Amino acid sequence: MELSLHDAEFSAMDPSYLAAASLCLSFRLLNGTEWNKTLEFYSGYRLEDLVAGMYKLGRLSVKSVDADYKYRAATNKYGASKFMRISLIPELSGQLMRDLACGNFESF
Repeated sequence: MELSLHDAEFSAMDPSYLAAASLCLSFRLLNGTEWNKTLEFYSGYRLEDLVAGMYKLGRLSVKSVDADYKYRAATNKYGASKFMRISLIPELSGQLMRDLACGNFESF
């Protein structure tokens, strides 16, 4: 989510929507957990509602791993051992994330 602070495209999104899209994306990337009725009830968002936000986050995440990316502060910050090097995990630049960034939701 912190990556989105530098991108004007995310400024119009409700913070709760951005948080829900981020959570849904991380569930799918890290352990394959589905967005279920409980998450839908407590967040107020259906999976169909979150797809656009997940797509934008996926594009931003793939772009941020590129060495030429201008805003590397969040990537560098979360690449430290203090944060368990979470920005360096292979899932962030893996095939599933690249598919999502290209708009291919079949594998997702």
